[in-house]
Order: sequence, then structure tokens, then C-alpha cells
Amino acid sequence: GKILTLPFTDCCYQVIHGTNNGAYVGVSTIGYLTGKKDFAGYANIAPFSEVFLKLAREKDYESIKRMLGFLNIQYIFHNSDPGIYDTTFPGYPYQHVRKYLPNDQKGYSEFVKSLKGEKIFERGPYALYLVDKTTYLPHFYTSANIQKITDSENGLAKIKFEKINPTKYKVKIANAKGPYYLVFSEAFHRNWKVFLPKDEPSKDAAIQEGIHRNIFFDKQTFETAGAKSLPESSHFLVNGYANAWNITPQDTGGKENYELIVEMTGQRIFYVSLALSLIVFLASIAWGIKLFILDRKNWYKRSLK
Repeated sequence: GKILTLPFTDCCYQVIHGTNNGAYVGVSTIGYLTGKKDFAGYANIAPFSEVFLKLAREKDYESIKRMLGFLNIQYIFHNSDPGIYDTTFPGYPYQHVRKYLPNDQKGYSEFVKSLKGEKIFERGPYALYLVDKTTYLPHFYTSANIQKITDSENGLAKIKFEKINPTKYKVKIANAKGPYYLVFSEAFHRNWKVFLPKDEPSKDAAIQEGIHRNIFFDKQTFETAGAKSLPESSHFLVNGYANAWNITPQDTGGKENYELIVEMTGQRIFYVSLALSLIVFLASIAWGIKLFILDRKNWYKRSLK
């Protein structure tokens, strides 16, 4: 699950009070240090930026909860330190969003209280909350149909998903007896492809998250090269920003248990470019060594004369 970082900023920054009355203002430390995806400001939460601010001004907390669910936000991180908001930073980096969101940390505490579920961590001014579980949608989930406002996962197919790296996921499907929509809560892009079943079946039940990794290159990096993917016509925009695929039994050869690979195929260009660069680099080194050896040989011959 992703994280909503508060207080919210105009761009994508986080503010942390430091020693000697100093402060850090920069990219989110949660995203930078842990690799977890978080929403720290207006630019991060597109295409729902204006919608979020409008709902916050209207105090429509139920709609905000549903919006957070669409964005796969499972946690709210709140730094309640007055030294990073209130009168300390009356303008930048909160100048625009302050017109819609609470004007001080006391107001933010009430705002968080209206959205949060269980508190799972607290130390000093830092607190982490689960959002309302009834509105949360996992990173991958299945749906019987797609509507303008979609309900939570309905249990048609049981899935377990595992992040290999930010451009590749493995999704194990179980008990898929009919067609369904696979929804992937990442920004829509045509280069996200779903590659069809491998030989090994899945036996996992319910929606689960596997052990996530960050492996960019290993023996399975090119396992989808030449593999069949779902046609482009089955891939479409859902929830205003995310990816969805219509998967039928015909696509999977009638299997009920199988594994899919969801991959950003544009990443292959990076791998090919890296390989070519490495080949050119090694060739240059080899050529340099050859020239050096020939020069040494010529020098040795001249010295003998």
C-alpha cells in the first residue's frame, strides 16, 4: 500500500524540523529512503489534485476515503510538529494548498482523525495510521465489472502479487472460473503489458502481497522476450488514472490457476542501451590494450636497433 504524507505541500516535498531551528525541505524521505510510494504534495496526487483539494475544503471525508482507495493509499503519515507548519512556514511550500487544507497542525489532527483507521506507529510528532479498510483497494485486484464508481474487489479470482522491481510484477491467479478485470493501481501507460500464463499453476487464495524485491537484472530479466501478451484492445484506463485489463478464459487457455507477468516493456530499451554501452566500453578497452601492446613492441624493436 502507498502512503499519504501530511502536511500536504504545493509540489512534492516534505518538511522536517531539525536542530538549531533548521529544517529540511525536499523530496519525501519516506519515498527516497524506503522505496515506498507516497503522496506528499499536489503534484504527486495527479490526476486527482484539484479533486482532493475541493473535497478537503468541503470536508467530504467519505469521498476522500474512496479517492485514497482508488490511489492504493493504505497509510497516512502525519508529522504533527508545529515547527514545520503553523506560523513557521506561512508560504512556501504550502502557499496554494493551505487555502483548502487545515491552516494549522490542530486542524490537521482533526482532518486525519476523520480519515484514519487504526494507529500503528507513533514516536514524538510522527504517527502512522491505516486508512479505512472498507475503501482500500490493493495494488492489484479483480473486479466483475467496471463502472464510474467501482466497488472493492469482489472475490471472483484470488490473487497474490509480488513486485520484482518498479517495472515488473508477478501476479498469481487462482480460481479464475470466468472473465474478470485485473486492475493495477499505477499511472496508465500503453507500455504496461500483461504476459500470459507460464506453465506452473497458482494455488494461493485471496488477495495477498508476496515478498517484494528490487531486482533489475538477473537470469529472468528477459523471460518475457517472445512471450505472448494480452492484445492492446484489452488494456484501458480505469479509476481516472490506473491500468486495467479484461482477461477471459480464452486468453489463458481455460486455466483457472496460473501466473501473469505485468511489465513495463519500455524498460527493455534501457537494458539494450546498457548492453550496447557495455560492449562499446569493453571494445574500447580492448582496442586501447591492443594499441598499448603494439606500441610497446615497436618501442622494444627500436631499442634493440
